[in-house]
Amino acid sequence: MRGGIAVAGVACLMLGLTSCTSPAKVPSPATGATVGRHGEAAYREVRQRVREAEEVKERLIERCMTDKGFTVHHPVWLPPEVDPLAYPDVDAPSVGEAERTGYGIGRGHTPTSTKEDLPGLAEWTQLPQTERERYLREREGRVDEFALEDGTRLSVSRGGCAGEVVTSLYGDPAAYVRLRWLTDGGAANHLRFALRDDPRVRDATAGWAECVGSQGFQGVSVPEDAQELASMAYLGGEGALPLEPTAAREREVAIATAHARCAENERLNEISRAVFGELRASYVVEHETEIIAYRDLIVAGIDRAQRQLQTG
Repeated sequence: MRGGIAVAGVACLMLGLTSCTSPAKVPSPATGATVGRHGEAAYREVRQRVREAEEVKERLIERCMTDKGFTVHHPVWLPPEVDPLAYPDVDAPSVGEAERTGYGIGRGHTPTSTKEDLPGLAEWTQLPQTERERYLREREGRVDEFALEDGTRLSVSRGGCAGEVVTSLYGDPAAYVRLRWLTDGGAANHLRFALRDDPRVRDATAGWAECVGSQGFQGVSVPEDAQELASMAYLGGEGALPLEPTAAREREVAIATAHARCAENERLNEISRAVFGELRASYVVEHETEIIAYRDLIVAGIDRAQRQLQTG
């Protein structure tokens, strides 16, 4: 069975297609809402405080580097806050949107914050390479790797200003990094892969792929393949030249519309969202102890950091 994260669409039956598989059964919403409620509450508080925790930590690291004699500092980019346990952006466009704009390929957007906007970036890049390397050695100290129970390898700074600050705020740096991973990036990775590999999503995705193939778009097994195929109309690839802009747009719209209609027939959005709800609830229950511990750790760390900043 071919896998992939399922996404949205409209019925193959509307197109008179007969090769699509029967829609998969939509799982019931996750039950046992009271289980893991302490973890949910702790997680919400983490999301409210985690950026503050990062900001005060970076202020202390910069102060430490200033004490070492550095006057130009490495800019630190804090990306926009995201919810690692939120449903991933995997839904297909609606049929109406697909017919109007396809996937929206080529439509530009202006990011609200980029690394190029960082204060002090110009000054940093003007430093000699040897000075930048010396700065980073003093900041990061020795970087060690360690493995989690599932084999995931993470890195941690020991010594240097980064390691010293983390230790002063959170104690053992490895314990801090582990809890942060399980509540942040590791949680997002786990849920994305679990969603992709769930048998209900895999079955629905296989039906979607069969439907899309019956409309002339061969070699597409997961929704990401369809978007890549549409992009090739503009960029070329696999021995094919880019199409003329009007023809490229027409092909994009045709692929996106087939994607959307077949996905709706297989109820991919509905199935994916219901499965994700189950997976998310299970993750919070399984990792409730770590989520609460991480909440307690960063709340206490913020308090320590604020006291250290006030004392100068």
